Amino acid sequence: MAGLLSGVAGVALSFVLHLVEYQTFGYDHGMFLDGVRQAPRWRRVVGPALGGLLAGGGWWWIRRQRPVLTVNELVTGSSPRPALWRVNLDALLQVLVVGSGASIGREGAPRQMAALLTATAIEHRRISPAHRSVLIAAAAGAGLAAVYNTPIAGALFAVEITLRTRRMATLAMALAVSGIATGVLWSVHGTARAYHWPGTTPSWPTTLAWALIAIAPCAIVGERFSDLMSRARAKTTPATPWLIITIGAAGTLLGITAWWFPELFGNGKAIIDTIITGHGTIAVFLALLLLKPLATSMYLRAGATGGLITPALATGAALGAAAAVTTHALGLPLPTPTYAIIGAAGVLATTQKAPWFAAFFAWELTGPPLWVLPCVLLTAIGSHHLAAHRATTHAPPLTRPPKVSDSASSAPASTTTPPMPRAAAPSPDPKTAPRHSKTPCPSLGKSPEPDQSPVRTELP
Repeated sequence: MAGLLSGVAGVALSFVLHLVEYQTFGYDHGMFLDGVRQAPRWRRVVGPALGGLLAGGGWWWIRRQRPVLTVNELVTGSSPRPALWRVNLDALLQVLVVGSGASIGREGAPRQMAALLTATAIEHRRISPAHRSVLIAAAAGAGLAAVYNTPIAGALFAVEITLRTRRMATLAMALAVSGIATGVLWSVHGTARAYHWPGTTPSWPTTLAWALIAIAPCAIVGERFSDLMSRARAKTTPATPWLIITIGAAGTLLGITAWWFPELFGNGKAIIDTIITGHGTIAVFLALLLLKPLATSMYLRAGATGGLITPALATGAALGAAAAVTTHALGLPLPTPTYAIIGAAGVLATTQKAPWFAAFFAWELTGPPLWVLPCVLLTAIGSHHLAAHRATTHAPPLTRPPKVSDSASSAPASTTTPPMPRAAAPSPDPKTAPRHSKTPCPSLGKSPEPDQSPVRTELP
């Protein structure tokens, strides 16, 4: 049931997304980037601005009383299950803003809707809390798979990002749910990949060399991407009428910028389509490498809700494409799509802290030759571990007492006299004191991931 509901949610939201795109940019068939390029300049501005105004008004209305539950809260059951219409309306608003050109991912909506539909369907079933959490997490990953035709990556999303587990039983359940959801997609749209691989046959020595070289730059770009998104989310517009103005203004600014860079529209598909079709110069790819994260952070700062998976993927693809075009200028005719897919996986693995999901997601989206997958995995795992090592090395010592000058709090400094220290408690008698002391450690006290916080729930 979870797989069927996830597939229906993914297919339905994809249909709504394409309908919004057609109405916004005035085309009725073909690639999204081609439709954007043929749209007049005024439509590139009015469409995203109007979509932002409508989405901002909707979000202000549903967030006035309380925020919409996240997938993690649905998985853990830490909050009362909200009304079905609230979460579904939030998902539709995400599709509306992305379809009208917002530079943010559309993968958040199907994950959210699939998780809520599954939670509602199994609410009164005799299912243990652990199995319930696994089913909802698997449904969220299956919603992702039903949109992008990535069944393996959808299952890995559930176990590597949402649940943070390595249990094979959990992976098997997630694969089953994701496979059923993808089957629903195949029955409607066929088995074609989300992106058409151009059919180039890269040589494995050059591909392996780039996979090794790309580890460091992908880790650095991924770190900067995550830092930028975290800062934008920390200063997001609250649930006030200002949401209407800020998201509408973000659409206007993006529309003007898209006069010169129409690839910025949408979740990042336009960038990857540009790479696969062989268009674009090194100046264009370097500009997209800088502008795509800025555009995505602008929408987060304005108060929009959406995913960060595909924007990070597109940023890494722009990095790889820029490197490939540079080698072309040096007289080395290396295939740009292969470089782009490896770069995309490396950056995504760094931002999501999930190298296996990132590698399979990038590979399933395009379907390059099977032998490219180990090279993609090499870059994804290497970038992830390099970024983790850099974070550990550059982190401040935990034992150092905090200084007043280091405080980032916005609260005013206190001018009162510090309280007198309390008297030390008497030492316990070693003869009567217990030999062992156990302190419970909360399993959910981890730092949140860029796209969502991990939930450590495993099957018994």
